[in-house]
Amino acid sequence: MSRTPHSGSSPRVRIGSFTAFTLLLLTAGSLHAQAIKVSAPTLPPPGEAPECPSSYLTVPIQISLETLVARLEMESPREAGTGDAFVPYVNRKNGKEADARYRIWRGPFVLSAENDIIEIRAAIFYWLEARGEPFGTAGCGSETDPINGEIGFRCDFAWGDDWSLDIQLTQIPTVHRGRCKPKDTGINFSRLLVPLVDEEITVPALKLFSEIVRKSEVLPAIVADAWALLQEPVEIGSYDMWLTFRPTGALVSPIVLSGDALATEVAFEVSPRLLIGDRPEHDATDLHDTKVRLYSEELRVAFDCGFSFESIEEAIGELCATGIEGLHVDKARVFGGEDRIAIALTLSGKIRGTVYLAGTMGYDPPSGLLSVRGLRFTEESNEALLAALAPEESEELASSLKSLLTCVASRCSSNIGPAVETYLSQLGRGLNFPISDAFTVSGGVRMRETAGVYLTDRMIGVRQLAIGHATFEPTE
Repeated sequence: MSRTPHSGSSPRVRIGSFTAFTLLLLTAGSLHAQAIKVSAPTLPPPGEAPECPSSYLTVPIQISLETLVARLEMESPREAGTGDAFVPYVNRKNGKEADARYRIWRGPFVLSAENDIIEIRAAIFYWLEARGEPFGTAGCGSETDPINGEIGFRCDFAWGDDWSLDIQLTQIPTVHRGRCKPKDTGINFSRLLVPLVDEEITVPALKLFSEIVRKSEVLPAIVADAWALLQEPVEIGSYDMWLTFRPTGALVSPIVLSGDALATEVAFEVSPRLLIGDRPEHDATDLHDTKVRLYSEELRVAFDCGFSFESIEEAIGELCATGIEGLHVDKARVFGGEDRIAIALTLSGKIRGTVYLAGTMGYDPPSGLLSVRGLRFTEESNEALLAALAPEESEELASSLKSLLTCVASRCSSNIGPAVETYLSQLGRGLNFPISDAFTVSGGVRMRETAGVYLTDRMIGVRQLAIGHATFEPTE
């Protein structure tokens, strides 16, 4: 975060620049418990921690094609025919008539999945017996030696509406390894049997498989369960620490072939936070429509370390209020915004009134030190103090003011490094545990970044980002 100096700063002399300050003491007025009145500095308003870019928590999903084909096998028609009954048939080409009975049946469906091409095929078998004038009886094939062939269709899978699985099916031309045109009948019964194979076996199987795929609850259930779990705070480790994912949406990768399974990923857009305290409240949100996009695999978990204004005020009251020659701090009040801090000091003793110090909060990641930089009396406070000082007491009071400044600055500093390490340690545990009976979180942290220093209306904080990766894996 850039450090913008306070807009009221100027190169004019300030308390703390004591060489130049001493030269001005010769013209200062008399000091007899001088009362001063100073306006509060104008700083940015209190804010919140910097917003962090969204990251993604991926859920790898695999869907067994064999399971889908097994349902097709179980529910699809296995045979068609007339049974023992003969049905009339008219050859449209020459008008010849005959009565015929036939049986068509298929073998089991076989899955072929290679080179991103998914096909489902089955062998077919049939025979026909005909009777009529003048040929008597005739036929082709038999139960033990039927005419055979092959049916099948090609499958292309994709994401559908409502996070379901969609499919586009293309029928593969049916293969017939023989003709049914008995001698002396003058009738090509293949014109009867070929359409029947498709009408009675192939097309029903194709429509059924499309319905099986589209009504499969595997994908919607995984997505819905993961979305619901991600909205719940998860207690990790100790310290009443909670990991909240705060999902805002989800993207998906294309569905591809992986062995005999379909593979895809759902990437939930999240803004994870690590929090300490009571269980965080959350409002349930609905998941939007399916979107196929590219996304980063990086997970960024935000957490905040810092200290309160109250702790600074108490420390100043305990450690800086007394023991400084000629001055007493009756009250300290901290305020600020963005990374700018101000401290109002209500003084008594040789100076009565409220003065203000202002500076910029900064954080040094290697040392873990969160401290104030460039803390000085504001310009108006500086001028009021200069006007209140008398030459005979200047050195003593200047030393007191310098001691007060140093003491206040030290109270505005804290080593938050141990707290940061505690957060990271707990997060490492939180990214590797079963979150429910259905899902396990698996991941890790590879680095951390500082997003910025900020001041709210009651605390100084440092927004940290733990950067790594995580997957939300369905439990088998």
